[in-house]
Parts: sequence; structure tokens; C-alpha cells
Amino acid sequence: IGFALAAAISEREMMKGTLKENFNFLQSLTQGVSDSIYVKDRAGKYLFINAYGARVLGSSVKRVLGKTDGDLLPAEISQKVVEIERNVITSGQAYSGEEVMPLGKSKSTFLTKRVPYMDSKNTIVGVLGISRDITDQKLIELERLESENRFRGLANQAPVMIWSAGINKSYDWVNKPWLAFTGRTMEQEIGNGWTDGIHSDDYERYMKIYSDSFDARKSFVMDFRMKHADGKYRWVVDHGVPRYSVSGEFQGYLGSRMDIHDRYQMEISLKEALRVRDEFISIASHELKTPLASLSLQSQIILRQAKAEPIHEQLSAAFKQIYKMNSLIEDLLDVSRIRTGRLKFAVEEFEVNELVEGVVGRLKISATSAGSELRLKTSQPTIVCWDKHRLDQVVTNLITNAIKYGNKKPIEIETSVLGNEIKITVKDFGIGIKPEDQERIFERFERAVSARNFGGLGMGLYIVKQIVSAHGGSVSVQSDLGKGSVFVVSLPIKAIIQEGEAL
Repeated sequence: IGFALAAAISEREMMKGTLKENFNFLQSLTQGVSDSIYVKDRAGKYLFINAYGARVLGSSVKRVLGKTDGDLLPAEISQKVVEIERNVITSGQAYSGEEVMPLGKSKSTFLTKRVPYMDSKNTIVGVLGISRDITDQKLIELERLESENRFRGLANQAPVMIWSAGINKSYDWVNKPWLAFTGRTMEQEIGNGWTDGIHSDDYERYMKIYSDSFDARKSFVMDFRMKHADGKYRWVVDHGVPRYSVSGEFQGYLGSRMDIHDRYQMEISLKEALRVRDEFISIASHELKTPLASLSLQSQIILRQAKAEPIHEQLSAAFKQIYKMNSLIEDLLDVSRIRTGRLKFAVEEFEVNELVEGVVGRLKISATSAGSELRLKTSQPTIVCWDKHRLDQVVTNLITNAIKYGNKKPIEIETSVLGNEIKITVKDFGIGIKPEDQERIFERFERAVSARNFGGLGMGLYIVKQIVSAHGGSVSVQSDLGKGSVFVVSLPIKAIIQEGEAL
């Protein structure tokens, strides 16, 4: 706009008799322009100024014309303007810069462009200027810088490494904890320098996740090894999120990085300890079972031979304890097998009611000794395809639990068929289970009652759940404290596991 006006004024300057007329024309042309537009002669007197420019000077067009900035502005401002304009006239070079000018009772910042004003003979006869008020932009920029400085001040006090990247994926800042971790300078880290610290084995994976997330404007979290100031690599977790301006414009990423090396090493040590523990349980259980099997066999022989002898009752009690110990060892082995994925299944076809009836028959004596009666109700005969030994184990555990916690009351066992699904229900009227414990009891080594009052290692229901889940089924419990519990096993008639599959 300024250059177009300069050309127009220069042309009309040739017609001296119509100069006033031409300035009137320019005044009307620039009436609605929200920039200050003005022309001064070599002495700094205003030859032309638009209405907006006059308002900036706190005056009117009529009062400004013929005056200099020394007449209109404070000395410190007018002297600077005079110096700039003198240089434009003598050098013939344009000037562009920011200037602070009074505007009413306050001051505003203007972006000003001044160029030589020439007559028709290309002689410099003054200055043409155009100024735009950028006060709001400066305030926004100042607030942004203050906000950024506050953020960086806080970030430098944070106990984690913090970074920011621009829209080109290059880092533009890292905090002091980052520099302390790497032992490098800000200049070394910004740009793409930060990638020097990524372990070579993790570099390709990290950069792909970083780049893909950046392109998709998505958050990311990943672990990798980062070079420490001591030259060694440590495991860190990096979390990056996209950042946007108030207007929704993408501005890059902001991220945090935390040293998790000690925790990572601890997890590795814990996994190794669990592996050693499971291996020990497995070896110990096998070693215990070998003499126990021999002792069990010898006890059975003696028990048969001593039926009529007074020691029969004592031998029978001893044999029950051997059976109990054998069951506990088998449970320990199963827990170890489940953890290590070595609990295998042998799928076969059998009639489900016969299996349940067999378990009930086997446990009747134990139930009677505990003061409970086992009541069985079966559905129509149904052939299933399951691991017979493992499902025997499930039913045995559920009925044994019902006997233990049944409070000497009847225990109801029922099988039912609904479409392609079979339900096995075990209901007791005993002590019941608190609502907050009903999910927990299916976890490993968890119990809902005190070990002082009831024995057991808290493995039975965990094993039940794992076996049932492996068959594609589910196990649930409904219970009221003091009124009893109902355990329901739901299984597809044909299990989803294959012969020899391991859990």
C-alpha cells in the first residue's frame, strides 16, 4: 500500500497546482485503512497523514500537517525518528523496524516501514512511511515467552527428563535433569543430536515409533536404553504427547523420560527368582512323591493284611494323611506347571454324569465324617470331550471345599445341560464368603478365611479356574455370609483345547 501511494503521490507531484487536491484524494482513499500512512518533506514536516495516523499522534489531520514530530512527540521518541528518517534520505535505503509510540494515555508498539519519497526527477524530497500497530501481537508473544519461561523453570526442577520438539520432529529444548543424565550440552542435544544417546539395538525400533506417532499426532510410550554420562546405557521410559496452540494449530511434541533401570533390573531379578522358585517346587515335589508313593503302596498292603487287627483304624488314619499329603504335593506341582506353561491336557470322550457320580461316591465317607450329606441330581446322560482327569480334579476340589466350609449341613451337587453347554453346580449352606473376597479367592495362594481355623494353601480354586478356562469355560460364585455358597462351572460340551495342549 505504501509503495503504491508513493507512486501516486510522485506522479501528482508533477502537477504543483493540484497537490492539495491530490492529498485530499489520498485522504479519502486511506480513510478506512487501519495503518498509519504519512509523507514528510526533508525537514520532517508532515505533507500528508491519514486519519488513523493522526489519531495515533493524538491529534487531527488538520493540526498535524505542517508540523514535525518534535512538535507532536516526546523528545526521546522524536529524536530517534528524526535520526532514522535523516538516514533514509541521505542513504536512499529503506528502513524497517519496531517503534514504541504514545497512543492516548498508553504506549503501543508499531512495525514501521520508511522509504525515500522522490519527485518526478527521482530526487529524494522526503520520506514516505507506513506503520502498523502490533501491540496485541507483542503482548501475546510476551505472554507466550513468559509462560514458556515459567514452564522451563518448573521443568528444570522436575525429577524427570523433559523434552520438546518442533513440527519438524527435531528437539528444540531439554531440561537440566536431561543434561545431567547425558553429561552433554544443550547445543549437543537439540536438533537431532539427542538420537546419539539411543542404544544401537533400540535405535530402529525407537525412531519408527517416534516418527509414526508424530505423523499420526498420537501419544506414545516406550522403553529403550539411553546412554548415561558415565558411558553406560540405562533403561528409560519415554512418553510423548502432541501439543497444540489455543487456535488448535499443531506445534510439535512435549515429552518426559524417566530412568527405570533399577526397577527394570529388579523385575529381571524377580522373574529369575520366580523361575528358580518354580524349579525348586517342581524338583522338591517330585523328590517328595517318590518315597511317598512307596510309603503309600506299603501302607495299602499293610492295611489289607490288618483288617481284623486292632491297628487297622490307626493305619487307615495314616493312609488318609498320606493321601492328603500327596494331594498337596500334586497341587504344588500344578501351580508350577501353570506358571511355566507345562500343564498338559489329554482330551477324551466320556459321560459327564458318571464322572460326577464317581467323585461323589469317593467323597461320601469324608462328607459323612464332617457331618454333611452329599445330595446329587444329574441331567440326562451327556457325552463330553474334556480332559477327564482334570475335570475330576475340578469337581473334587469344589466338593472338598463345600465339605470343609459347609458347617455340617447338606451339600447339593447338580449337573444340567443348556444347549451346547453343561453346568456343574456345587451348593453348600455353610459359612459363606464376603462380597469383597469372592473374586480374590480364585487367585493363587488366596484365602477368604483364617488359616488358623481352616487348613489349605489357597491353591484349589486357582487351579480350578485355570483348568476350566483352558477348556473354554468359566467358574463363578454366589455367596451370602453365614448362608452358604454356590459355585457354578460352565463348560462347552466339546472343549476348545486340543490333545496334548499345555496351559
